[in-house]
Amino acid sequence: PNKGKQKKYKVELETKLPQFFKFEGIVTIEIEVLQNVHSIILNSYKLDFSANNVTLTSINGLSVQIASVTLNDTDQYVEIGLKQCLEAGNYTLEIKGFKSELRDDMSGFYKSSYKGPNGEDRWLATTQFQATHARSAFPCFDEPAMKAQFQIILIHHKSLIAVSNMPVREQSKIDNDRIRTEFEKSVTMSSYLVAFVISDFEFLNKTDGNKNYKVYTIPSSVNQAQYALEMTPKVLQELEKLTNISYALTKLDQAAIPDFAAGAMENWGLVTYREMFLLYNKNESTTKSKEEILTIIAHELTHQWFGNLVTCNWWEHTWLNEGFARYLQNYIPHLIEPKWRLLDRFVVDITQAVLLKDALHTTRPMSHAVETPSEISAVFDYISYEKASSVIHMMAHAFDMEAFLRGLRRYLKENSYNSTVPEVLFDALAKEHNGTTDIPEETTLQKIFLSWSTQPGFPLVTVTRNYTTGSMTLTQERYFNGEHSDKTAWWIPINYVTSETINLIDTKPTHWMNKNQEPLVIDTKNKDGWVIVNNQNSGYYRVNYDEENWKRLAKLLKGSEFEKINVLNRAQIVDDSLNLAKNGRISYDLALDILDYLHQETDYVVWRAAEEDLTFLDNMLSGTKVYNKYKNFVIHLVNKVYEKVGFEEKESDEHMDVFSRINALTWACKMDHPDCLNKSHNHLLAHMDKPELKIPPNLHNVVYCTGLKHGDKKEWDFLWQKYLKSHLSSEATILLNALGCSKNPEILRE
Repeated sequence: PNKGKQKKYKVELETKLPQFFKFEGIVTIEIEVLQNVHSIILNSYKLDFSANNVTLTSINGLSVQIASVTLNDTDQYVEIGLKQCLEAGNYTLEIKGFKSELRDDMSGFYKSSYKGPNGEDRWLATTQFQATHARSAFPCFDEPAMKAQFQIILIHHKSLIAVSNMPVREQSKIDNDRIRTEFEKSVTMSSYLVAFVISDFEFLNKTDGNKNYKVYTIPSSVNQAQYALEMTPKVLQELEKLTNISYALTKLDQAAIPDFAAGAMENWGLVTYREMFLLYNKNESTTKSKEEILTIIAHELTHQWFGNLVTCNWWEHTWLNEGFARYLQNYIPHLIEPKWRLLDRFVVDITQAVLLKDALHTTRPMSHAVETPSEISAVFDYISYEKASSVIHMMAHAFDMEAFLRGLRRYLKENSYNSTVPEVLFDALAKEHNGTTDIPEETTLQKIFLSWSTQPGFPLVTVTRNYTTGSMTLTQERYFNGEHSDKTAWWIPINYVTSETINLIDTKPTHWMNKNQEPLVIDTKNKDGWVIVNNQNSGYYRVNYDEENWKRLAKLLKGSEFEKINVLNRAQIVDDSLNLAKNGRISYDLALDILDYLHQETDYVVWRAAEEDLTFLDNMLSGTKVYNKYKNFVIHLVNKVYEKVGFEEKESDEHMDVFSRINALTWACKMDHPDCLNKSHNHLLAHMDKPELKIPPNLHNVVYCTGLKHGDKKEWDFLWQKYLKSHLSSEATILLNALGCSKNPEILRE
């Protein structure tokens, strides 16, 4: 990269579908050599060509003699040796007639299939180039920082259509069977964002302003594309408002691919998805599926700015792309569907979940050096997605949301069509901070953020109160799930509420804990009440208290005024206390005393926070002498919310009522709540007897699983046949999971 750069690609590929799974192509690359070199090295993997296929021409039309072509599939590059030194200047590199086979591992340029109306296989060719797979479709400089414009030309059978990142420029007939589809030159982008699909798909389309939207699917599923088509312009408009930058292209295509390894992929102008994350049937899909579709669309469209327009310069900083997409996939849909409470649920679905994994001693920092393709693939993990988004969430609260958004706009505007490193982001945020939050004199915003992005793990803040003076002393240490310790420390934003400031909603820090691990003493002016540190669970850390404060919190939660505590802090207290008990830092008696308050809690957000911990206890106690006591305890906890939401769906149900019901029924049936068992089994039997008596989609999970758990072979066979005939991807997944719920080993062995 430091000796040259490429400006433009022209890629022409011909597929032999549907008869053969092969392709061949020509790539022409305009390159600028910055210093004298004796060879050109670019990425290539399992592409067959030789020196006879390669030409190099200067800007004056003079040919440069090729000495050798060395293909190295082990390290995934090709070295083109030259007979004389190549001087700095502009050249055109052309590689003709490279050949390969369509892959079958859902990466690179690969084949996929689905069943036609008569049960026949129908084939398509599609791409998945992130992170290092463009090189298996055409020779290229396959690194995120090496951006260029791409002109794609696809030659394909006349029975198929071709789509790519850009609109079609022109189409021409080659012969009776083949068509040549040429696309417009792309914006400047990284090679991993190039995409194309050659298929017999159908589509729904919509024009909104100066943009055209299409959703491509297999022909039998095109009627399931309507919801995605309706929501995409809304998401894009909110992102344009948030970033203050217009979407760069005139079209946005989305395609549901039958065989797709990732959840979705943000290819610029042609976003690809697993079918279950794009297709929605209002009569058969669940509310959860609808929500997943909207949030995943928001994730991929966020990437059109964070990742596509501005890209991490190397994969060690993958979190710059993925962290913002994971954060905004809740933030943007919240603006469209505020009743879904996706900002509250970010904390319990994302932050609390990743704290469990990030407490392992094997975890890594957000920025993490990688070199090989396998190392690169490994950083697309919970750290780059969930931890990074949680740290971003914390910083947005710590530095004032409006100032934070101004910083993001500066970052995007100043680095458009380029690649960056985290320090560039931190500088942009610092320039817009302008003292909106007090920062200690001995540090900077950049240093604060670096303490979170370059170190593994997260802190435990321990709060010890002085009930005579009203002060509290805070100390920090790295939190581990096991018996490990080290001296890692962070700049931690501290905010808190007390029994006297219970209605405080401000999440900006009143104090900072420093990296020197010095205790922080705060005068709360509160001796007789309780204290909660980490208001609204906005910070990425756990909190432990002295036993007396825990007892005061338990008493408050079990009283009639428990709802005066912010719902996110109720969720935090439940999650922190149970995890601290699991880790031996507080007693289980204390944690279960806090958990007991759930018998009067009906808010789904808190129940979601308890889910992982209840499941852990269920797994640990199952098969022991006390398991029946545990089951009765959980039934006691869930009874109120079970009675409130009821088993049957109601016309008046709001979005969150559906999630509350699913949670209540799941736990009630799992713990053998008699009413839940009877109604689940009766629903399934009635549907088996009269299939027209539909089970509501939102109840499928609990009814199928409970019905099989307490049924016999006839129930299993019925659901197996239902799975084989399912035409909705999300429903097929539910059925497949339910089939494992049977307790009969004979059935499962068959």
